[in-house]
Order: sequence, then C-alpha cells, then structure tokens
Amino acid sequence: MGAETNGGLREETRGRLSEAQAEVLERCLHALKHAKNDSHLLAALLLITRLCPANQLDQMTLRRIFEAVGLNLPARLLVTAVRGSSDGSGLAPNELLSLGTALLAALSTDPDMAYKPQLLSTVPLLLQILSTGPQPKHRDDNPTGGDPTCQDSHRSEAKPEHKDNSETKPEQGGDNSSENKEPHVSFQVDEAIAADCYQVLLSVCAQPLGPEQLLSRGAVRALCQAVLRDQTLSREQGLPLLAFLLSGKTKTKAWSRNCGEVLGLLDKLTEDFSKAPERDRLKMCVTLVPFVPALAEGSERARGVVRRVWAVLRPMLQSKLTPKQMGPVLVLGACLLDVCGWEEVGSPKFCCLLVNRACVELRMELEEPPGSSLSPETQHTITACYRIMEAAMEQACMSESQAPVHSSVPGLSLQQSRQVLRVLEEAFSAVIYHLRQVDESRFGEPFVFASFRSLCSWLAEETSCLREEVTMLLPFLIGYCRSHMSGGEQSELSDWIEQESVAGEQRWTGKEPLRCLLPVSPLSFMHLLPVSSLSSFRHFLSLFSSLGYLLHFSPLSSFNYLLSALSPLCSFFRYLLPALGHLSAEADTRKVLLSLDAPLLLVQFVSESWERMRDKNVRDPSVETACSALLNITVTEANAIRYQHC
Repeated sequence: MGAETNGGLREETRGRLSEAQAEVLERCLHALKHAKNDSHLLAALLLITRLCPANQLDQMTLRRIFEAVGLNLPARLLVTAVRGSSDGSGLAPNELLSLGTALLAALSTDPDMAYKPQLLSTVPLLLQILSTGPQPKHRDDNPTGGDPTCQDSHRSEAKPEHKDNSETKPEQGGDNSSENKEPHVSFQVDEAIAADCYQVLLSVCAQPLGPEQLLSRGAVRALCQAVLRDQTLSREQGLPLLAFLLSGKTKTKAWSRNCGEVLGLLDKLTEDFSKAPERDRLKMCVTLVPFVPALAEGSERARGVVRRVWAVLRPMLQSKLTPKQMGPVLVLGACLLDVCGWEEVGSPKFCCLLVNRACVELRMELEEPPGSSLSPETQHTITACYRIMEAAMEQACMSESQAPVHSSVPGLSLQQSRQVLRVLEEAFSAVIYHLRQVDESRFGEPFVFASFRSLCSWLAEETSCLREEVTMLLPFLIGYCRSHMSGGEQSELSDWIEQESVAGEQRWTGKEPLRCLLPVSPLSFMHLLPVSSLSSFRHFLSLFSSLGYLLHFSPLSSFNYLLSALSPLCSFFRYLLPALGHLSAEADTRKVLLSLDAPLLLVQFVSESWERMRDKNVRDPSVETACSALLNITVTEANAIRYQHC
C-alpha cells in the first residue's frame, strides 16, 4: 500500500487532509473495526463524514472505510426499517431506510463490493421498496436466526425463494397477486432513497453476471410494478434499467418469464402515450420501442395496444416534422411492423404514406455529397426505413385478391402498388449511391451490413430496374461477400454479432439450412430459382425479415434485428444468392460476374454447404439457388468458364 503513517493511513491521503483530520480518520477506522454495536459504528461513520469529506479521500482509503463498515450494517438497517420498528435505536423507520440505502449505494460503487453475496441478498428487498414501498412485517415474521438480510429479503418476494433452484419464482406471479394482502405503507419513499436503491441495482447490473442476478431475483416484475404504480423515479431510472434487462444477454429468459407483466406495462405506457400532449409524444416513442416484442403474443389485449399506438402515430406521420423529429416515429413504426405486420396499420392509403415518408427520409440522408458522415441517430432512423421498405415490398406484391382472408386491411390496388414500387426504386437508388462510396476499410461496420442486406432484399425481387446502377455496384457486392466469406481482416462486424448473440439460443451460423431453424410454413421454402421473381422474393422475406422477432436495443438498436439470428461465422453470400439467380441470366451482368470470379465463390459456397448437408440429410434451398446461378453461367458461357479456377 506504499508509505503509510498513523498506523496505515496513506501519505497521499495525508497530503489532502490536515494532520488533525488524518488522526481522527485513523481513530474512526479503528473504531469501525472494533465497534461493539451499531451505535458505535454509526458514531464513527458520522465523524468520518463530518470531518473527512469523500472528495479528499483516495480510493484506497475509501476501500478501507467500506471494508470496515461492511455490508451487514446497512442490511440490518434495511430489515429494521421494513419491519416498521426503530429496534431501540431511536430512529424512525424512514431514517433507518434512508441511512441503510445510502450506505449500500456508497458501498456498491466499489466493484468488489457490488458482487458480494451480502449485497446481492438485499436486492429483493430493494426491489420491494421500489415497487411497493417498505411493507411492515407481521409479528409472526420474526427471523429464526442466521443472516437477517437473506431471510427478510426472501420473505419480501411474492413466493419463498430458495438460494439456487428457485430464484426465478418471484417473477412468475401476476402483478396483482398480492395487492389485497399487503399491509398499509407507513411512509413514502422519497427521491433520495429511490435514487440510492437504483444506484445499487445499476452497480450490480454493471457486473459481468449482474443482469442474471437481477433477473433471478424478480427485477423485471418488480420494475414493471414500480412503473404501473407510478413509484418515485420509476420512469426516470426504472424504465431504462428494465429495457436493458429485456434487450441484453438476459432477454430470452426475461421475455419467457415476464411477457405478461411487460404487456401490462406496455398497455399502461401506450395509454399514457395516447393522452400525452403532442410535445411529449416524440420522446415517448423512444420509451415504447424496447417493449414492443410483448405484442407478439397476438392476444386481444395486444391487438388493442397496437391499434392504440397506430392511432397516435397516424396524425404524427401526416404532420410536418423535421428529420430529427420524424426519426423516433419511423423507428417505432418499423418495430411495430416487424412484430405485428400490416394488420392494424391503417388503410392502404396510409400504408402508402408511411412507405413514402420512410423513402423520403432515407433519400434525404443517403443522397448527401461524398464524404458526408452519418450520425448514429441517423443510421438508427435509416435502418428503420429499411425495415419499412422491406415490408412494403411484400405488401406491394400482394394484390387485393391475395390479401389474407383474416386480414381487415385490403391489398393495395394496382395503382397504389405501382406508386409504392416507384418510390422504393428511388429509395434503393439512393442506397446504391451510398454503397458505391463505401471502401473496404468500412466493410466491418454494422450499418454497411444493414444497407447491403436491405438492397439484397430488393434485388431478390427486382433486377430489371436500375440495371446500370446495379451493374456498377457488382464489384462492391461481390467484394463484400468475398471479404466476409474468407474471414479476412473484417473482424469488427463478427465481434459485434458475437456480442449481440445470446448463449443457448438456436442460431443460424450461415452454414446450415435455415429450414431447420425457422418456424415458418413449408410453403415459404420454395426454390430460389430465377423462374418467378415473386416466389423468390417471398421466400427471401420469409427467411430474413422474420428473423427480427426479439429486438435488441443497444445504441444501434434499430438494426440489431438484422443480426439477431446470425453468428460471427455467417455467410453473407446467402443474402446475395437470389439476386445472382436473376443477374446470371442476363448477358451484360453475367459477363461482369465472370470478370469478378463470381463462379469461384458459388462453387466454394456449394462445396462447403454440400459437406454439411451430406451427413445431415437435409435440403438447403440456398444451395439450389447457387446451383441455378452456376448452371446459367456454365450453359451460356461455356468457353469462358473453362478458364475459371473453379
């Protein structure tokens, strides 16, 4: 610990404290370590806070104070406060609670302390305080011995919680399971107490396994209750923490165990959204996005929530908004489309308006002069536009007679379909313009992948439009796929995909057929041959558009859905295969593909896929598409193919 004086106090601390302060601090530390009761501990701690301000203490000295105080004292203070008695200390319950949470908040700022079992055992108690307020215990709830923190914190949950095997039980009950049995709250939780409680939760969450610890102790359910009951700081700090738990590594468990609670919360938030003044609705769009996956259950309650949100979004999309204001509206609309489809969006006329607004916003941003950079917020908005455009292509290809029988929204008329396809053509022209400016050093950027993926969805359906622009972009498309197929130096995107992956989920690695992973109709897996552009397009959307069921919401949230089913070893070449089936059938584009050694990539892809298919006895439609493209080239360019190194 370096040179020390006064029995352990660091010299650098003495440089910031007077000799008198240093001497008092050393005595207080000795008193903390040898205190006979809590009164002595509190007295020594009070002297330290009065005579030695924290900003004059170094990290090592603070650590010594934390270790001397320990976690048992604040835990006992919390238990005493929740019991509703002063326990002979002369302090009121709210004062005990304030002191206990303040000590815990201070201790949790030390990463080593934040993961101590004693601190983790107070998490259920803190969640109870935040969600329902401190509940005085009945007389027959006295502990029988052992760690009082663990005993009382377990009893604070809706069901008894065993240490290892049933930590998730508190989350399984409904929101109102115990409302009629709860005792009357003796005092309110003020902002300072709530802030300290959230500080502890955030400190725990910041640890490597922190989200799992919070989830196993009923954090999702408790935070939902806190917002529903409009508890102190529940919206300011509770909602962001809840969104993180629902979108990070714990998202699968969180949604599987708490979808009903989150849907109830979303119902409340959308009710507030519909009643909010216009100036507040843009901010609330951002708040709603992380909870949209709760609507996937398709219940009548969920459909009612969807209708309510679209009822608010329609006038917003029809009003005059700046690009910065339009962004959150389009992101929320894209997420609703991704989870719920077009069913509740509105009339065909409004659907056309939604697509038009998305295309206009995209063109305004991507048609900037070369060298212009896109901010993360702009990328966020553009990727939402990509999702709307992909959904629009599917809708535009569906005539009125082809609309689903159960749908209340008729298909687009021929005129409306042509209008949508025209604005989509203009928008994808802007995407091509943007990608032509991307050099190889940016191949690892997630937004470049989002743009590539969206353009491939368009090319899977339409290659006759923008023929010249597409032909000029082929070197980029082939080079991008080759870079990721070979691994190369483009590790940034793969690392990011790996970070977004959730352990234990069944994910497409780019090596196996998608049929074995996606729960979609067998009719979706039609041959990806250039015989019917409509069938190949619908196949493409069924494979890739439906992959974004559970959304991640990091700062790059709106295009995290693009990667939610991929692993770092994914073959991006699969995205381009439907387009290659079309392009290889045309003489001019076929010659460009030959000059770029595209047949070599096709052979490599088929060879690697065949090795995997041979042992598993499964069919991979993407291999059939690759063979179709190879057949087109081999038959029509027999002389040229003889000199290919494949």
